[in-house]
Amino acid sequence: MRLFWPLTLVACAVMAALTVAALQALTGPTYAVSALTRFDALRGVIGAATYGLPTVFLALAALTVVRRPLHGLTRELVLWAPFSLFVVFSFLDWWVLDDARIHYLKRHGRWDGSFSGALFFAILQYPVAGLVNAAVAAWVRRRVGDAPRSGRPADGRTRRI
Repeated sequence: MRLFWPLTLVACAVMAALTVAALQALTGPTYAVSALTRFDALRGVIGAATYGLPTVFLALAALTVVRRPLHGLTRELVLWAPFSLFVVFSFLDWWVLDDARIHYLKRHGRWDGSFSGALFFAILQYPVAGLVNAAVAAWVRRRVGDAPRSGRPADGRTRRI
């Protein structure tokens, strides 16, 4: 638990710095292939981190909650933080950087008329990421032992009134 939130903040700061560096690559007044190449390289790193970092943080969150049982809102915040990171990182990747690339190419008359498809990615991948996160959260709750169960007591016997 001690390392989870600081690592989350460091990951957010790194992604923000990479996004700013990618956007700075496209600020030139004239069209440059080297600027677009640098942007695409940084965007590749950001694209890999969009999927990789939340996956690592989901595993870290599960280990954190299993090893040091957290309860209530704290546990839910830790378990759902990776999904929130995925949403934020994918927004930076799919919307901000795609839009910047399209505007750069439009500004220099090189746009071929294609669109980013960010809405399609969001419609397809956000529910899948949410389901994966929910499955891991349910597994962790079951493992910790306070998941909602049927009305039977822990020893399996029926209750007497």
